[in-house]
Amino acid sequence: MRQLIRLAMTAFGAVAGLRVVGHFAYTKSRVDPLRPVDAIIVLGGERDGREEYGIELAREGFSANVVLSHPYWKGDRKMDKFCAIQDPRFTVTCIPP
Repeated sequence: MRQLIRLAMTAFGAVAGLRVVGHFAYTKSRVDPLRPVDAIIVLGGERDGREEYGIELAREGFSANVVLSHPYWKGDRKMDKFCAIQDPRFTVTCIPP
């Protein structure tokens, strides 16, 4: 019975410790300021505005290269629009993941 209580207390302590570490790792994270980069890489996934954000960063001058991962079906109008952007300030390259 004592071993079971000791094991339960150890497990509880480990979970509590992970929770404290997780709190500081995920709520006190540092956000670096934006700065110019060689390329803006946008990984495809949810339709949450990530492509628009990558293009906007390029328009603001943070990079002359935007690489968009294109995991969507052929003929996806939204991605076709992004991949067809012709802007003298930057180049858009679309690749399959």
